[in-house]
Amino acid sequence: MKQIEVNGMVYEFDEKLLLKQEIRVGDNVQILIKDAYSSRPDLYSGVVTQILPFNENNPAVEVMYIENSYSDFQIKRRIITNTSDESAKIIKTDAGFLPFTKESAIDMLDQNIRKKEQDLREAKEKKEYFVRYFNKYFNAQEEK
Repeated sequence: MKQIEVNGMVYEFDEKLLLKQEIRVGDNVQILIKDAYSSRPDLYSGVVTQILPFNENNPAVEVMYIENSYSDFQIKRRIITNTSDESAKIIKTDAGFLPFTKESAIDMLDQNIRKKEQDLREAKEKKEYFVRYFNKYFNAQEEK
């Protein structure tokens, strides 16, 4: 049995039982990512999308996970192997454990699409402005 202390409480558990999990494609997982610039790791909800058998002893697991905050919702991808990636760990979780609803996620993704479309319109308008007004400048330079 292994003991750990969290916030002054001592917990005892069988490490072999906790760390042995059967994970399949489509399973809901929690991914713990240690940021290089922060002392505390962050926990995200995700789904196993692929198990890549590059090596029998060291499979690679692809996880799509969600980083969400009050005003942002991003879907990210992470490849996790047993040896190469010490900054991320995954653990299987219950299907009902999500810190957001489907509707709020879709709303934030739609909002992100609208923002990107607005940025694209602005970039096209700037190009059109440049071609229209600066073209006169370049034509004047070529005549000299």
